[in-house]
Amino acid sequence: MDMPSPQQAVACNKDAWDQSASLHKTTDTWNALLSGVGKPDFSCLDPTISGVLQDVGVAGKDVVQLCCNNGRESLSLFSLGARSVVGVDQSPAFLQQARELASVSPHNPEFVESDIHQLPHVLHERFDIALVTIGVLGWMPDVALFMHHVASTLKPGGTLVMYETHPFLEVFDPRAQNPFLPASSYFQREPFCCRSQLFMKARARLPGPPLIGMCIPWATW
Repeated sequence: MDMPSPQQAVACNKDAWDQSASLHKTTDTWNALLSGVGKPDFSCLDPTISGVLQDVGVAGKDVVQLCCNNGRESLSLFSLGARSVVGVDQSPAFLQQARELASVSPHNPEFVESDIHQLPHVLHERFDIALVTIGVLGWMPDVALFMHHVASTLKPGGTLVMYETHPFLEVFDPRAQNPFLPASSYFQREPFCCRSQLFMKARARLPGPPLIGMCIPWATW
């Protein structure tokens, strides 16, 4: 398919995530989150990113997570001693879930609905640390522009913490008959069109209307 304009890619992805949000509330994972976030030391962060954040020094800092989804990772930052946490996402459906989780948490995060390319001025130069986690970069039509907006949230001397997978993993399809054979080219320049429900870390084969999410391939960066 033809390369979408940046505006088309962003709008398409927003619609796909919004339409997928309701699926997450039907899972045991969601129920576990509701049960867990009430604990002051709740964290869903794995040991790798937890260790990195501890080394950077989250305690006493103001932290923003960009593209925060349902806020579970944003809420986890309090377990590392963050002074304040703001989660930003363009999906109102997922932010509704984030606020629901926050309502049963002892902490008080702020969640802001915004396209990363149109961040409100109140977020500029406000944070000591900006966090971007797995599954964000591949959805960005212009990574350099994305990084410019990320940088705009940081105070002078602030720190970006990014936790991503290697793009080589995108070559394989774990649902294929032989998941060890490449399913696409590492150097593909056309956007991927996802016609299945967007489900956390995977594109789940679940009933419902087809959703199209344009994931801009790594080879165009």
